Amino acid sequence: MGSAACLLFFLMIWAVSGHGAPLDEFLTAQPGYPPLHGELELGYDVMNSNVDYLRIRDRDVDFAGTQVGDYEGYHLRGGLALTRRLWLDGGLATRNLATTVDPIDAIGWHRALQYQVTVNLGVLPALGLRVSQWGNYSREVNKTSSTTFQGITFDNVRVAYPRDAQTQADLIATWGLGKHEHFSFFLGGGESKVSFDEFFVELKSGCEYSINSASPYNISGYLTRGDPVVCEILSFDLNDRDPKYPGEGLQMAYRAEYRHFGGMYLWFNDNWRTKVGFRFQKLDRTIDSTIKDAGISVYDSNLILSAELGYKPFQHVGFFARTQFMSNQLVGEIPFSYNRYTAGRFDRRYGLLTVGIQAGF
Repeated sequence: MGSAACLLFFLMIWAVSGHGAPLDEFLTAQPGYPPLHGELELGYDVMNSNVDYLRIRDRDVDFAGTQVGDYEGYHLRGGLALTRRLWLDGGLATRNLATTVDPIDAIGWHRALQYQVTVNLGVLPALGLRVSQWGNYSREVNKTSSTTFQGITFDNVRVAYPRDAQTQADLIATWGLGKHEHFSFFLGGGESKVSFDEFFVELKSGCEYSINSASPYNISGYLTRGDPVVCEILSFDLNDRDPKYPGEGLQMAYRAEYRHFGGMYLWFNDNWRTKVGFRFQKLDRTIDSTIKDAGISVYDSNLILSAELGYKPFQHVGFFARTQFMSNQLVGEIPFSYNRYTAGRFDRRYGLLTVGIQAGF
């Protein structure tokens, strides 16, 4: 691979920065092993009744037989060895998730830099340090159904540019179990921030307001559409604890810390590769106490099990199929989808199927 092509590949990875930090269950202290200068993956991610082989959706009491929970998207992931021990990777993904109201269309991204500190010597593992950033964003999210907010019932709710951003650090240990087998274990954590640009509500009279939290105990509605004579100006005080920063009073923006650990078993030969991994995540969000006080269940953990089978019929190109199972659907995977109004829906199991093509060079 020429130097110009390497530079272009480097810039692409660092700039696009799909799965987000998701797929951490496949972390290894030796990315690119067996020795590769780089790799690319293009995949199609899906969940619907046609691929629900574990019958997770069929067992859902409320949404069995519906399209609620359908997921579709594409992702591009890539990695590049900058030196023998320094590895750069990144990715971009589209996400479309059907909900009980309007679907969520989002973009997921990630970028990471990893350094291999030691090599595997006998019982001593290879150790890697990894720092990553990842997140999701959407142009807007709509809820075209009745929503009660601070005692007032609105016809529609619209959130402009909801997003989340995470910064994460991990320590990874990898042991070689033989010429064709590896086992990896990791632990780490990070900080998360969920935010948005504007929060709009609409009354049945056709009055739309931009809701703002200008001070800790005051939320005001500013008319953005409708007849000023007909539409009342909303203004009321919060009877709640002091938000930690503007926007948290709307119970849509918050900060969080999380910790996770997991591991992976890898087996491969010249043509086949299989991975089996798990990850457990625990979150501590600033809005969870408010959600709990409102009598809504809080879901702050997720167990993810993943398996992948790959076949390489050509020297540098192969195909793969991957499945993921989650104990609590998408908790920690798309943080901005979790807020005061959606928290109670994260008690369900969930899964994804991915098929695609991989290339190494």
